[in-house]
Amino acid sequence: KTEIIEWRYQLTGVELLHSSASFGILLLCFIAVSMTYIFGTLLTANGNLKLLNWLALGGVVLNIVLNFILIPKYGAYGAAIASLITQTLTVLGQIILSKQLLNYTTSLRIIRINLTFILSIIGVYYCFSHYINFSWYYQTLLFGIVGIGIAFITQMFNLKELFSILKKD
Repeated sequence: KTEIIEWRYQLTGVELLHSSASFGILLLCFIAVSMTYIFGTLLTANGNLKLLNWLALGGVVLNIVLNFILIPKYGAYGAAIASLITQTLTVLGQIILSKQLLNYTTSLRIIRINLTFILSIIGVYYCFSHYINFSWYYQTLLFGIVGIGIAFITQMFNLKELFSILKKD
């Protein structure tokens, strides 16, 4: 986060620290937003637009309230926190609605694969940030390659399924 902000805006000192802290929180929002694409689409395809719109309205109200509380005290960092809380609660609402309305089940195998992948990625990130002293460009490239490798090892990506999808057309 710090390297990206420094590279993009050439900030230094306190400005860099404040900007990168807010940017780091906003990067976490990406996880919730990505999941919103999945579960929001699922609910839309199922015809649950009214519930989805009520959930979105609740998110808007929550975000406005949190911004009124957090921005005066924390500035941009408070706005980022408000966004993270709002996005996370909104996607949790979508997951709960999807689970209740569509009555799907998640296998323990899928949960195991996801947890193994997430914990492996966190471990690799920790090692990269504490023990590898490359330029951040090279760290990012290497982390991406290792991440893809972990995705295949943990079967997050399955080569057979990938090839069968590609062969269908």
